[in-house]
Amino acid sequence: MPLSSTWTAGAPAVHVELNGIAMKRATMLATLQKLGIASSFSRPSVGNDNPFPEALFRTAKYRLWYPSRTFASLEDAAAWVAMFVEWHNEGHFHSAIRFVTPADRHTGKDVAILENREEVYQHKHVARIHTGGVAPRAIGRDRLSCG
Repeated sequence: MPLSSTWTAGAPAVHVELNGIAMKRATMLATLQKLGIASSFSRPSVGNDNPFPEALFRTAKYRLWYPSRTFASLEDAAAWVAMFVEWHNEGHFHSAIRFVTPADRHTGKDVAILENREEVYQHKHVARIHTGGVAPRAIGRDRLSCG
């Protein structure tokens, strides 16, 4: 069975097969079922298996300061990760939390930021209507960026 593993963690064993020939044979599937082993075609490193780490890795990879070569030492890697985590929590505006930072959300500062953003949006909207301009399309404040 190439590229397969069996894990147990207090639950029924799971056999992970990377869509090889063995899993397509009915006898292999029947044997696994007879042994009480659940079969899974889920693979590590596939984007839709666990979207949260995949999104974090994509965010890291698309930073301009992402290293182009491997780290010289474990300490260099740890320092880079520490810098990335600090930026991700303190300086990166997350779309899932209305374009505020996790630090702002955690400390409650996001309420004031979002209220201010709404006031600015409404002010600009009224000013645009009074000057004869076209009213902006209706968008929720969760779509506005911090500016």
